[in-house]
Amino acid sequence: TSRTPISRTGLPGIDSVLLASTNSDNQRSNYNLNLNYRFDSGKGVVWNLDADYGRFRSEALEYQPNRYVDGTEEILLSEKIFANNTPTGIDIYTLKTDYERPLWKGQFGAGVKFAFVNTDNTFDFFDVADGQNVLNRDLSNQFAYEENVNAAYATYSKQGKKLGFNLGVRMEQTNSTGTLTAFKPTDNDEVERSYLDVFPSGGITFTPSQKHSLNLSYSRRINRPSYQDLNPF
Repeated sequence: TSRTPISRTGLPGIDSVLLASTNSDNQRSNYNLNLNYRFDSGKGVVWNLDADYGRFRSEALEYQPNRYVDGTEEILLSEKIFANNTPTGIDIYTLKTDYERPLWKGQFGAGVKFAFVNTDNTFDFFDVADGQNVLNRDLSNQFAYEENVNAAYATYSKQGKKLGFNLGVRMEQTNSTGTLTAFKPTDNDEVERSYLDVFPSGGITFTPSQKHSLNLSYSRRINRPSYQDLNPF
């Protein structure tokens, strides 16, 4: 609930007051399933396999009346009422396997991962008139997004008495399609992308004593937006 007094620049007194009371009804559900298999030879050779499924659903209804009244807050000057309905559905499937073993008096690791994502974000915006919701076609749309990321990595690390190092590289091949369904057509209703990214990493650690150590590291990483934020509106 908000109350906003409005006055004209350079003039005394309150010209009008905006009274806005927003009601939101949100329901969210998030389910995750994981299947794991792990093999350990007892001699440092380890295989790890993971299959995951994630399901996210969100229902959001919002009602926002905006009432403009005079300075005494007794006379209604005008009223604008809006509502929106923004359901979201996200499904994420991943399959990955990791392998570790001793190598050249160090530790070697490698793995692959496949991820598939489907999202559906709807944004329906309504002007409310005489208690009826009228869809605003200029502000409403639906955005569907499909993404497939295929990744592979390899790492190697070795630790001596005072000097240690680690090296790694990760490659990601991404295929994505974003489809915008709107009453107002745009030049980018459907966007397809396919690209390859390489993420190297490495580090050196020097430990001259038990109380001191020096570390130098480098890594290239990527941050992605959360899938529920992917509606272009």
